[in-house]
Amino acid sequence: MRNEATNAAILLDEATIVGEQLKNQMVDIGKDRDNFKRLYTESEEDKRRLSDLVERNANYAKRTREEFKKTDKELKRLKAVEVAHEDLKEKHRQALADLQNLPLSLAQSTEPQDYDENFSSHEETLSVRTRIHEKKSLEFDFEGLPKPGFGTDWQLKGNRSYGPISNARPPGAAQSQRRVANPVNFPLKLDRKGKPMSAVQLGPKRGVRI
Repeated sequence: MRNEATNAAILLDEATIVGEQLKNQMVDIGKDRDNFKRLYTESEEDKRRLSDLVERNANYAKRTREEFKKTDKELKRLKAVEVAHEDLKEKHRQALADLQNLPLSLAQSTEPQDYDENFSSHEETLSVRTRIHEKKSLEFDFEGLPKPGFGTDWQLKGNRSYGPISNARPPGAAQSQRRVANPVNFPLKLDRKGKPMSAVQLGPKRGVRI
């Protein structure tokens, strides 16, 4: 009987030890389960966060592409404006260079050397080309006026210096304006419109020292 009681006590102790071990194992399993549950929850949150991030990145990429297209279009427009502006500047510089190469002169006509008898019908249309100087600090040496070759208030005296001019017309002839040759001793050569045929100095001589 003692041996049986001893064996039973030993078995009880062993069972108690095994029970404690199982209990500890169950506690550990519960902890692991809680850890796995926490990790699963965290992974789901990370998954949702990554999904939101991917969606935001996709929207951002779409907006970026649209902004890039707008920027590229605006850049092309600005380049076209720049090219047109540079072309306009080049034309302006060329025009200035052409004007700088033109001396002060009067336009000459190639029409025949006669004039209309009616001077009141002509307007003085002397075209003057002006040389443009862009250089600064130019010193000008003004000289006196040249002695005029004729008076400023000259008048055409009668018809005795120009020969007789007849206004008579044959019957039935169409009315036309009579043209006569240059008058005798006239100081300037005029064309048929009363314009000078050669350059005329209108102002004082001017010397330029650079």
